[in-house]
Parts: sequence; C-alpha cells; structure tokens
Amino acid sequence: MEWTTPSAVLDPLQTHTTEVNWRVHVLASPDRRWRGRILQLGPQGCVLGRAPAGAHDAQIDDALLSRSHLELRPGPRADLLDVRDLGSRNGTFRCAQRVSTATVGHDTVLRLGSTVALVEADLGSARVYDHPTQEVPGRSRAARCIREALDHAAPGDAPVLIQGPTGSGKEYAVQELYRRSGRRGPIVYVSAPALAENAFETEFLGQHSADPSQGVQDLLPAAAGGLLVLDEIAELRPTHQARLLRLLDSGNQRAAGSAAELPPHTRFVATTNADLEDRIQEGRFRRDLLARLRTYVVTLPPLRARRADLLDWADVLVPLQHPQLTNWSMALAPDALEALLLHDWPENLRELRVVLQGLKTQLQAAPLPLRALPPQLRDGKSWQRPGGASPALTPEADVLRRLLARHYGNVATLARHFGRDRRQIYRWLDQAGIGDEELATYRRGE
Repeated sequence: MEWTTPSAVLDPLQTHTTEVNWRVHVLASPDRRWRGRILQLGPQGCVLGRAPAGAHDAQIDDALLSRSHLELRPGPRADLLDVRDLGSRNGTFRCAQRVSTATVGHDTVLRLGSTVALVEADLGSARVYDHPTQEVPGRSRAARCIREALDHAAPGDAPVLIQGPTGSGKEYAVQELYRRSGRRGPIVYVSAPALAENAFETEFLGQHSADPSQGVQDLLPAAAGGLLVLDEIAELRPTHQARLLRLLDSGNQRAAGSAAELPPHTRFVATTNADLEDRIQEGRFRRDLLARLRTYVVTLPPLRARRADLLDWADVLVPLQHPQLTNWSMALAPDALEALLLHDWPENLRELRVVLQGLKTQLQAAPLPLRALPPQLRDGKSWQRPGGASPALTPEADVLRRLLARHYGNVATLARHFGRDRRQIYRWLDQAGIGDEELATYRRGE
C-alpha cells in the first residue's frame, strides 16, 4: 500500500461546521524569542515584520525583514489563507518561489528574510496533548493527535494496532505507549516476517511442536507485565493468524486447542506498514483478527504530512553537541532548512536520520548552506505539487460520526461525499477510533 496525504481541500461541510484555527510555526529565525514559537492567527489576520504597527502583529528581530514585511489573513474559504508581501526588499517565498500575493493551504512553507515558517490549518483537537515528548516530538496537529491516541490506548490490556508507512516511527510510538501505560515488565519484539521464513516460527506459534503452543509458553513469560510486540503483522501467514486470534481471545482461560495464554497484564501490540483492509480483500488477512486488533488503532502519518515537526525529530534522531550550534534550527541556513521542509521524505524518519548524519560531519562554526545538502534535496524536484495544491486535513472524529449518523453508517455514501475511495474512509474511521461495533449502531439507526 502507498501511504499518501489527500490532495483535496477540506470538505465544505467540515469547514462550515468546524472552526479552523490557523497556526504559524516559526521554525527558524535570528530572533531567539520566536525560534520554535507558534503564532495563533486570529480572524483579523496578522502582519509579520521587523516593526509592524498593529496590536496583533508579530515583531521579529530579523535584519532581512522590512518593517512591515508580510500580511497573513484567512482566505475566502476556511481551508485557505491569503498571503501578501507588503513591498518588502528581500521578498516572501512560498515553497521556494518568490510571490507577491498567494492563496495557500495547510502545511505551506514560507521564507521571509532569515525566518522560516510553516502555516498549519488546525481544527483545535488534542490541545491538552500539546507538550512534546522524546518519543513523539513536535507540536503539529498530527503530533498532538498521535499523543492523544496513545494516551487513550495506554490503560488496560486490550490489543493495540499501530499502523503507518515504513520509517514513520512505529517503534517510538511503542515506547510512548509503554511509558504512558506505567508498565514494569519488558517490551518483547517479535518479527512476523521472521516467523514466516524460518524456524523461529516454532518459538512463537509452535508450528512443529507436538503441543501447538509449546514455543509460546517459552516466549510469553518474558513479556509478563509488559508489551509483546508483533512487528509487520500483515506478513503473518494466514494459517497462523487463527492461532494468534485464539491467543488474543484466551483472556484468563486457555484458548480452545491451545495450552497458551497471555500472562496477566501483558499487552499485545501489532504494527504494520501495510493496509490490512487491502490484505483482507486479497484474501491474505483474516477480518476477524483485524476486528480483534481494532480495539485501539494508532495511525502515524508520513513525515511529509507533519513537516512542522521535522526539526523536533531532527534533534531526537541526531542530537548535536556543537558548542554554538546546539540544535538543528541553528545549524541550517534558511534556504537549507526550506529545502529539508519541502522534500517529500519517501523513507520518512529513516531517510531523515541518514541525511542528518551526513550533514553533522560537515558542521563547523557557521550554519550549513543549501549546497551542503545531498543533490536530491537541493534540486527541488520533490517540491513541486500540481497547481500548488497542499494536503488536506483528515476529517475530525465528530464530523465522521455526524455524517455516519445522518447516513445510517453507509460508508459508500461518505466516500461519495468526500470524493474518496471507500478504503480511505475506513482508514479515517480507524484513525478516529470508530470500530465495527460503533459502525453497526449507526447502521441500526441508534
């Protein structure tokens, strides 16, 4: 499956019924007061500059800014923002292209003077989870929603499914889930591809044992009181998925046909970079197993869908010990940071780590210029988006629930409403925590 960010704008119903708050993430600036700060944009808009006159304007001490440099105002639709350069000497750049006026959307990168910012259309959810953590850094809407989902999943012993593209940080999400759960036992990782390919299968599912669960009994006690994590569960052989389902259903009673059961207070966590609904359609994954795993679903978007968090992730993945340049916001020249933000990051955090490790070896006393970046980042090929379109926000859970109630749980109707494939609607339902049981209540008109 290819994980993508929707290219359409926000649904009109959503923008008319849900308040959209625009936030400006100031990611880098010579003005230390603003570096890493978030500007909340009110309905009256805001002027950014070295000495703007308005009470709601942002004064940024950047020598390359004009006194009144750039005006930001809510656009003609709730999902759009109007940008107007106020005749500045050094110009305003949207996605590395100089503009005088422009209408922009969610996750647009702006550079003015030596200041680099990103505008975010925020539906105001998960504000209580605004504080970054080591495992889930960043203050974007996506980061807050991830922390919210992990916090809701942390109590109890029900299974958790963590899904996202390769390199999106699923191992960090597991660590955050563990920390929030307050568990004392260890985290035990098992690779589903390894189970399917070699004799380690015996250690987990006991395929070749006289007792089908003999290997399980050897492995499961090690995870007592902690997490048992099955990586890449989509690669588990269909013939073994039934045994895993019986194990998850064992509870305090031994599963039928098996002598194995999860130790008390042991949490089962599955991760996947594949779309399990697609695997079900292909006949490669059991729907009843997915239903069992959907008690809690945590969806991690690709890095390109949470660009505002890139510098926070950089400081986690490759910390700097430089005496003057102590973080990546200070270590990159404005145009170099702009290029990093505009790259599509097909390999996500893994690719970011490799790039940063290479840049770290070049770091001296001055910020790294654009020419220090690898060619695939500085040539701008991945910056281009047709028509300058920017990705849309995923509909909020309350919007989805309202539409489901209105249309009696008809997913096909929602797909037509949003102009999306039904599989995308199911992904949104998973992300919103709307499972099969809740869907059935809407279909019954309850």
